[in-house]
Amino acid sequence: MGVEQAAAIGPRLACGDAVKATAAIARHVQAGGQIAASCSSVALPLPGAGSAVSRMLLIDGRQAQTPFIMPEIFASGDDVVARLAVRIGKSLPDSQTVAELAQEFCMSERTLSRHLQRVTGRTTLALIQSVKLRRARALLESTRMTVEQVAEAVGYQDSTALRRMMKRVAGANPSRYRPAIVVA
Repeated sequence: MGVEQAAAIGPRLACGDAVKATAAIARHVQAGGQIAASCSSVALPLPGAGSAVSRMLLIDGRQAQTPFIMPEIFASGDDVVARLAVRIGKSLPDSQTVAELAQEFCMSERTLSRHLQRVTGRTTLALIQSVKLRRARALLESTRMTVEQVAEAVGYQDSTALRRMMKRVAGANPSRYRPAIVVA
């Protein structure tokens, strides 16, 4: 939305492009569609309209949440992507290769890759990383596991690999996802 101050949200939502985006969201929800939102973004599985609408709804420039959006949301009702994301998550910390996943889903690597790219806009490896990073973030936020233990639990060789991946993909270190300790 290009809005930096909370007070500017109301006037911005009254603009024509925001009204159109809001109407598209309403139609999507009324038709049974899903929407995932965080404090900094809204993810819509709207084929063809996703990039325009998501650009419109981004409240600020932060995109650190993008790697943690559930891959199932990107599936937009696609059974293969939803089952694939679940399969990847269940196999952690063991990582399957793209070839193994393709074979399990009875398709070639190329067909699997094309299907994922068409439905989600992501590669197979990006989907695998997304599932791993989402699980790592959940563990960091909800357990007292060390970063080393989290890295091992999601299938990274060591904590350095997890730190690098989170920094590269999410722009933040794992410590950012630890709950703040409030001392009264």
